[in-house]
Amino acid sequence: MALDIIPQRSSCGSLSAMRLDAHALQPVMRVNQEPYKGVPHSVELMRRAARVGQAHPKVRAHALSVVRGVMPRDHLSEMAALYYDACRRIRYTRDPVNVELIQHPAVTLQQRAGDCDDVSVLLGACAMALGNEAQYVTVGFDPRASGDQRFTHVFLRVQAPDGSWLVLDPVAGPHSGTMLRRAAHYKTYPAS
Repeated sequence: MALDIIPQRSSCGSLSAMRLDAHALQPVMRVNQEPYKGVPHSVELMRRAARVGQAHPKVRAHALSVVRGVMPRDHLSEMAALYYDACRRIRYTRDPVNVELIQHPAVTLQQRAGDCDDVSVLLGACAMALGNEAQYVTVGFDPRASGDQRFTHVFLRVQAPDGSWLVLDPVAGPHSGTMLRRAAHYKTYPAS
């Protein structure tokens, strides 16, 4: 099974495309001369990676191992366990210069590194692998920004049993509340 994930360059550059064999986890880079397609396209690539990733044997096994000590049907504690595991396991690492990489969640697990979209894809895949509804949220902090420039960060939120949404953002970590209060722009996208 293969999955095309297209890392994006800046709005004036071309795209680098990565074909990722989801089972072998061996990325093969090639250059694709397409224009930058914007934040919605990037989120669609994230959604695709999470949808495929939720059924990947290594991703599902990881999610199950993280929640092994949690009581069955304690969905809030499962999400907390996934969140804290990502905080401990995944090192925040920026993308290469002028490239927006979107990693398959198994690659993020293997490398133990990624930026906000990579951690969001991993958490989304793990949450969905355990039967949870999830959304990606793009946010920006500059009230004067417009277009795609409005959005500079993405995180995952998961629906709790009572219908509320839980923010899972290891990048913001304990400062998630402060980050959310500073957000001037936001938009939600279903992860599934």
